[in-house]
Amino acid sequence: MQNYIISLGEASETPIKGTDKVGGLPTYMPNKIPRPTPISGYFLMEIYNHGFDDDEDIICWQFYQGEKGGFIDEVIEIRKGASLYDDKSELICKRRWLREYSIQFEACESNQLNENVSRIGGDIPSVAVKDIKRKKIRYLGTIKEDFCPNDELGLKDYDIVIGFDKKGKMGGWSFDED
Repeated sequence: MQNYIISLGEASETPIKGTDKVGGLPTYMPNKIPRPTPISGYFLMEIYNHGFDDDEDIICWQFYQGEKGGFIDEVIEIRKGASLYDDKSELICKRRWLREYSIQFEACESNQLNENVSRIGGDIPSVAVKDIKRKKIRYLGTIKEDFCPNDELGLKDYDIVIGFDKKGKMGGWSFDED
């Protein structure tokens, strides 16, 4: 399995469609529309299936969290045949105070799961290593809490480990570095 380092593009003045991104609104309409509450249901990011999952019917995954950040409460698979999202419909709420950025993935050589290997956004939080192994998470990468400028992700001193649980569902797990 390939692992990745992630880099953040420039903040976009116009909506970014059809590419890995943080912020803004999704490109596709999910089957289930998250219900926004102060702690969940706001669109955070969209990551496309660049061979991360063998299921070629999966186009991308949409990640949702609270209005001001915090834990990722929901990850939705978008499959082939999904409709494009009409931004004017206002069915999905985007995170306020989060500019829209593209995400670029760069393959990295190492396959080792240890806290010193650079991955998405940086090193794996040491507290997360045991948990990743215990929960049998197929690790994809880590998004560091300071990934976006000015704490726009609102992760509140947590990093997000992105990967697949033992049932093969994409998820985001938060770990405090202390």
